[in-house]
Parts: sequence; structure tokens; C-alpha cells
Amino acid sequence: MYGALIASIIDGEYKEDSYLNAETIMTVAVAEALLRVEELKEENKHVLFTCDPVPQWMKEEINNSICKWSDEFHMDPQMLRSSSGIALVAAAGWLASSVEEARRMAKIIMRYKQPKTDVQSYFLPLPCQDPNNNSASAEILASIIFFARNNIGNDYIKSYILQEINCAYPDDYLYDIQKALTCFKGENSFEAIVKKATMLEEKSDSVIAIVGSLAEAYYGIRSRLKLVGKNIIPKDIQSILDKI
Repeated sequence: MYGALIASIIDGEYKEDSYLNAETIMTVAVAEALLRVEELKEENKHVLFTCDPVPQWMKEEINNSICKWSDEFHMDPQMLRSSSGIALVAAAGWLASSVEEARRMAKIIMRYKQPKTDVQSYFLPLPCQDPNNNSASAEILASIIFFARNNIGNDYIKSYILQEINCAYPDDYLYDIQKALTCFKGENSFEAIVKKATMLEEKSDSVIAIVGSLAEAYYGIRSRLKLVGKNIIPKDIQSILDKI
């Protein structure tokens, strides 16, 4: 699950701290928390991701992981929650055993993220849209990653994306996904897709991380490029990403 960080490294022109932003730190923090959930017995994990409300200990796992990594990089945890986008749900798409579980995991994760304050509320929702659901875009992202890593056909994925986007409330997160998907047109490699993302007029850390996560799920990352990334990414973060 190196995609988001290596895409950020490419965007930052391979500088030593180019991987370091709210988007990637939150992605690592959430991945670490979900890996601890994976250590549960299968029956307990099933209950965890199908019950509501979410168990208190799961809330603590996510919060503790966010606080740990914000301390590691001397960042305010509230700032991390509020300034990051939806790329942090990438691990849900990689670890889930079904698309339903991927969506459920993404929904849980988004409960621990502060909402953006600049949501474009001037759009009128369609009948199938819920303006109170701030996890819809995150669920779409986790679903696409799940489908891509499981080699589900492109035609099905495209149909799924169109249906989900049409029925999702048009918040800023949804626009990030749409921007990210434009980078895939005519490309068939991680590097080409990420390079196109770095040249977007209105790129952001969120879009770059989303592109990296999706491109990795679709096409993987060349071993040589991953090695370059590992020379920059700290060992403790690598130990988390290598387990996914």
C-alpha cells in the first residue's frame, strides 16, 4: 500500500520529506489501526464491521493511532483530521474481504475525521443523495480499490463508479475522486498516471494520494520505483505498509 506515499514523493520531486503531509500521515495512521483489527478472529471482525454503534475499543484504536503519528511528526491531531481528505480510507479497500466490508470500514473511518468547512452546499441533492452522509465519497474510493486489486473488469468498475457518483452528494471529496479518475484516461502504468496528476491545474495532496492509491491497485508499482520510495519513507512506516 505504498501508492499514496510514493505518489506524494514524485509530486514533491523526491525530496526527503516529500511524502509528509496530512493526507499521507492519516493514511498511515488508519492503516495501522485497521491492521490491529485484522488480528482479531474472523468472527469478531465480522461482528465489528456489521454492528452499530462501533465498539468503543475500535474508536480508541483509531484515535490512538492518529495521536501517535501526529506526535511523531509534531502535528496537531485536530489539524490532521480537518485538513486531510478521503485518501485515508485506502487501507479499507486493501484489507476488506468484500465490497460491503470495504464500504463499512470507510464509513467507520470517516467518523473520526473532521468535516471540511468549505463544502459546496449550493448544489441541490438528487432524490438518492443524502447531504448528511459525509462518507459517501470515501465509500466509493474504498470500493474502487477493492475492485481493482481483485481484478474486477473495467467495464463493471466504470458502471459502478458512474452509478455511485450520480447518487452521491456532490461534496469536495467527490470532486477529488473525479479529478483523480481523469488521470487514468489513456494511461496504463502507475508512473504515467501519477505524472499526469502532478500536472493538474488544481491538484492537491488529497488528489495526489487518491491517484497513487488507485493506480497502485490497478497496475501495481515497479520494484525499482518502490525501492526509491523505501529509501525515503521511514522504516516504521514501511513496516505498516508491507503488511497490507
